[in-house]
Amino acid sequence: MLHRVRAPVGGVRGYEWLTRRFDRAAIAVTSVTQRGSLPQYLGTILLVLVLVPGGALLATGPWGRPVHLWDTPLQLVVGLVTAAAALLAVGARRRLTAMLLVGVTGYGTAMMFVLYGAPDLALTQFLVETATIAVFVLVLRRLPERFSVRPLRRSRWVRRSVGVAVGVVLAGLGLVAAGARTAPSISRDFPEQAVIRAYGRNVVNVTLVDIRAWDTMGELSVLVATATGVASLVFQRSRTGPRPRRPPRPVGRRPRPGGRCGCAAVPPCTPAAGRSSSRWSPG
Repeated sequence: MLHRVRAPVGGVRGYEWLTRRFDRAAIAVTSVTQRGSLPQYLGTILLVLVLVPGGALLATGPWGRPVHLWDTPLQLVVGLVTAAAALLAVGARRRLTAMLLVGVTGYGTAMMFVLYGAPDLALTQFLVETATIAVFVLVLRRLPERFSVRPLRRSRWVRRSVGVAVGVVLAGLGLVAAGARTAPSISRDFPEQAVIRAYGRNVVNVTLVDIRAWDTMGELSVLVATATGVASLVFQRSRTGPRPRRPPRPVGRRPRPGGRCGCAAVPPCTPAAGRSSSRWSPG
């Protein structure tokens, strides 16, 4: 004879209990991770970048062939100027100064492309960097002149450490990627194949138009999108007129009456001329 066995927890109660647990776990995780701080979000992403690929780099070793730093002294000069501009941009207090220094890093990258024999990439980089600077100038006109909030001293060192670690990891990834090639480069056959297959002796033109035509179309699409964005900002400003610049937010505490915070005491309010300072009372 079969007997019905009663479960210790019903299906409905078990489902509700599990749902409540998931809700509490979601609230706990959200309260820790979603703090509404953009530096914290970026720091988390960059730390994951440092730990995961950086740990893989340290665990794999050795890192391929020896490093060849530069071919000509001009490459060293351009690299030093680009690095100096990046460091100065980090410590800039004015938005326009920081934007111009970031633009110097972009132009330095384009010069590196020129020195390494990639004029198509250099042209794209020059055009995009110029358009980006124009967009930044139009946007910065609506923002305060200076960065209003500066991080604390301890926070600055943390951010600098994270930035240096990210730079080291990305440099290591570049070295590993460059030294991981086992087969000869296909670019050795470009001069011969340009004549045989594309009937052209200008290897650069054949490469841009025939061999890597899709890449060229993608670069042109980027330029068209950038130019469209700049034009829309310019036309919008011409229709609506210039907007006044917002004043920078004051930093520090307001002085209290009596000078308790070390500031000058605020004089008490005086009644306006022609008005009585006594309060009105009924009766």
